[in-house]
Amino acid sequence: MVTKKTKKTEVAVQEETQTAVMVNTGKDYDNNVGNEDLILPRVELLQALSPCVVNEGKKAGTIVNSITKEDLGQPIIIPVFLSKNWIHWRPRAEGGGILWRSSDPTDERVIEETKWGEDGSKPLATAYLNFLCIIEGQDLPLIVSFCNTNYKAGRKLFTLTKMVPGHLYDCQYKLSSSHRTNNLGSFFVFDVVKHGPSTSEQRTKASQIQQMFAGKELKFESETVDKPVTEGTGDEF
Repeated sequence: MVTKKTKKTEVAVQEETQTAVMVNTGKDYDNNVGNEDLILPRVELLQALSPCVVNEGKKAGTIVNSITKEDLGQPIIIPVFLSKNWIHWRPRAEGGGILWRSSDPTDERVIEETKWGEDGSKPLATAYLNFLCIIEGQDLPLIVSFCNTNYKAGRKLFTLTKMVPGHLYDCQYKLSSSHRTNNLGSFFVFDVVKHGPSTSEQRTKASQIQQMFAGKELKFESETVDKPVTEGTGDEF
């Protein structure tokens, strides 16, 4: 039997969570402005040529909030839900930018442009695994996006979540970076390991966020980056 005290506590937690992640209606926002208008920050892995490294002296391999550039260290992430999309980037020599983007696996462009060429050339479109996550100390949920040389880490995280019964957010994961070198250069990639079960408070917050963003197209900061993706350089975003 649930006591009145417990009910009051649950309501308080829900209200506090909503205040933390929703557009703050106490500020000067019109009624028709909502979460769908947010540009969510992403977890960014700095590379040697990242502006923060070149211009601000940050260290390559550092994990930061893409909007605030706050150093996140080795963040503990709690996935809320996962989406997949594909982007065909215009080559830098042709001005860069996005030619098309799709989250529909039956899209003819996705079907045709995710195939490897008979000569071994890579697909024209890049696949992304996008995890909406909560991170302690961050007011908004962040997107952890995996592609190219980071795609393996994204598949690892997906596999780890499938090994835990229940919801994505029932477990925490530790995100870190490691250095790699191949024939195209030197770069950093993500790594992820299981960190332990989520707390009841974290699960409550994650459930609230899931309900708020369910069925909506996620708009996150990487979509404003007007540059193509280069395989093997670590320039994933």
